[in-house]
Amino acid sequence: MTQEEEYILIGKVLGVWGINGGLKIEVLTDFPERFDAGNELLIGRAPYTISQTSWQKAQVIVHLSEITGIDAAEELSGAQVEIPAAALKKLPKGVYYDFQLIGLEVTDLSGNRIGQIKEILHMPSNDIYVSSYGAKEALIPAVKDVVKEINLQKGQVIIDPIPGLLD
Repeated sequence: MTQEEEYILIGKVLGVWGINGGLKIEVLTDFPERFDAGNELLIGRAPYTISQTSWQKAQVIVHLSEITGIDAAEELSGAQVEIPAAALKKLPKGVYYDFQLIGLEVTDLSGNRIGQIKEILHMPSNDIYVSSYGAKEALIPAVKDVVKEINLQKGQVIIDPIPGLLD
């Protein structure tokens, strides 16, 4: 595991909230309880403890024990919010974190290279893997009929493209 992989991005500080040094954070995790009071976060790789949490739509407002004023909070604006990789929750078999899939090579059943996963779109019915495909992009539905195998050790996703997927 490289230095960058030792930390997992779970949010981004959007700005200051109020005069007491609250922070408005864009949430980038499927586990919003990571922002509950009492939890520890890394902001700019420095540890902070959450003392209070409230939600504003899809964003969280946190107050940190170590930040008591607006000036100190402003210094964190734009910073990444992370957790140590060791704090990751274990997922069920066949379920992956986005960071595990981004960068994997996509091939078809015959071993022909299609591209590399660049992004994952989280849609209501299923996720979509956005893969480079020559000068274009392929939008690959993350469903069993299409995605046949994900092998993290080999860095590979094998798909059985449905008609029109790669046109």
